[in-house]
Amino acid sequence: MDFTISADLGVTSIAVNWLPPSAVNEAGQSVQVSTQSHFPGANFPVPGTTTVTYIFSDRGASDTCSFRITTNTRFLPPTIIGCPRDFEVTTVSGNSAVITWPAVSAVTDNNQLAVVVSESHQSGNSFPLGTTRVILVFGHPNSPDLTAACMFTVTVLAPPDPPTLISCPMDMTERSTTGNPVSIFWPPPTAITAAGGLAVISTQTRQSGFAFPIGTETVSITLVDPVPFGLPVVCSFTVTILPPILPPTVTFCPDDITMTSFSGNGLAVNFPQPTARTQSGLLANVVSQSAFPGDTFPVGKTVVRYVFRDQQQPTSSQVECTFCIEISLVLPDPPVVINCPGIISSNSLNGGSISISWTEPSAISNDQQSDLVSQSHAPGNTFPVGDTDVTYTFADPINNAVTSNCLFTVRVFGPPTLISCPSDITEISPTGNSLVVSWPAPSAVTSSGALASVQSQTAFSGTPFVIGILRRDNIF
Repeated sequence: MDFTISADLGVTSIAVNWLPPSAVNEAGQSVQVSTQSHFPGANFPVPGTTTVTYIFSDRGASDTCSFRITTNTRFLPPTIIGCPRDFEVTTVSGNSAVITWPAVSAVTDNNQLAVVVSESHQSGNSFPLGTTRVILVFGHPNSPDLTAACMFTVTVLAPPDPPTLISCPMDMTERSTTGNPVSIFWPPPTAITAAGGLAVISTQTRQSGFAFPIGTETVSITLVDPVPFGLPVVCSFTVTILPPILPPTVTFCPDDITMTSFSGNGLAVNFPQPTARTQSGLLANVVSQSAFPGDTFPVGKTVVRYVFRDQQQPTSSQVECTFCIEISLVLPDPPVVINCPGIISSNSLNGGSISISWTEPSAISNDQQSDLVSQSHAPGNTFPVGDTDVTYTFADPINNAVTSNCLFTVRVFGPPTLISCPSDITEISPTGNSLVVSWPAPSAVTSSGALASVQSQTAFSGTPFVIGILRRDNIF
C-alpha cells in the first residue's frame, strides 16, 4: 500500500525501508521477483512521490505489485507572537464593554507568517459581563494541519454605582449690557462615590469664567469615581445671556422750525408730535417734554426736547428727540408815502382865510396799505394868509411800530403892502411942450415879506409927459 515518509526541514532525500512484497503460484509455492524498480533502503527525493514496482514471473506468467512512496518535509507548529494575558475591565455602560488588544501573529519554522485558521473574537468586539475565553488559531501555510492557538480570557466586571450629586449649579441668566460675551462663574459641582469618597471631574464642556455669547448654552460637567473608573454622573445647567435692552428708536422728530415775528411778541407754534417705537414695535411712552404743540414761543431760539422710554422694560435707557424753534424778530418796512403834495399855493383876494382842498396821500408797507394814524388838516379846511404846514402820519399795518410822515405846505397869498409910493409930481414945461418926468420906483412886499413884483403900470419913469394932469398907477 502507499505510504508517506516525512523528513526534517532542509533534508532533500531520505532512505526508505519497506517490507518487500511476496507472491505464490497455484501450487502454493513462492515465486521469485523477476524485476523491481527500487529496493528497501533506497534514497527517495524530498519532497516527491515515487512509484515502486515489483514484477513476479512463474512459467511464463507474471503479476505486478506497485505502490507509491511520498516524501515531504516535516514542519513544526507555528510560534505565537504577542498573545495577550488574561485581563479584566470594568464596563462603564453597565452591561457590556468594547475590548481591544494588540495585534496577535504567528510565524513558522521556515520564517513564514502563519495564516489565521479561526478566531472566536476580534479586537474591538463587545464583550458581555463575565469571563469570555478568546481563542485565536494559526495554521502553517505549508501544512494546514499544523496549528497553534493563542488563548486568553477577558473578564468584564460590572461598574460600581455612579456617584451621587451633592451640588450642581442652578441655571443662570445674565444680561449683556454691550452685546459682547459675558464671563460667567460658578462653584464646582460635587458628588459622593458609592464608597463615600469624592468624585472627580473628568470632563466639562465649559469652565467657570468662560465668556458666553448672547443665547442659551447647556454646560455639562461629568464626575466619576476615581477608583475604579466607574459610571459617571453628569451635572448639567444652562447659561442664558440676554441681549442688551436697547432704547426705543425715534421714528419721527420734527425739523427745526423758523417763524417770523413782526411785533416782537412770541408766536404760537403748532408742530407735529415726535414719535418713537420700542424694540418690540410698540409706541414708546413720552416721559417728559419741554413744550407742547400750540405753545407760545418767545423771540429767539428755544430747544424742544421729548424724552421716550420703553415702559415695559424698566431698565431700558431713554432716547431723546430735540429740535429748535426759532422766532425771528423782523421789523416791518417803513411806510412808503404815495401822492404826498408839494407846496399848495392859493391867493386870498381880500387877505382873509380861504378853504383849500387837495388829493389826500396814502402809504404802503410790506405790500399792505398802511394805517393813517394822524393828520393835522383835512381837505376843505380854511387856511389863513401865509404858510401852513400840513402833516399826515402813516404807520405799518402790522403793529404801527414804524411810521412815515407826509409833510407839505399850504401857502395863501394876501394883497401886497406898499412900502413906498411917489407923491404927486408937478413940473413946469418952459417951452409948453411935453416934459420928461422921472420918479423913484414904488415898492411893495407880499404877505410873506418878499418884494412884490409889478404886475402892470400905466407909465414909466423917464418918459415924456404932455402938459396936463395925468394919473399914473402901478399895480403889484
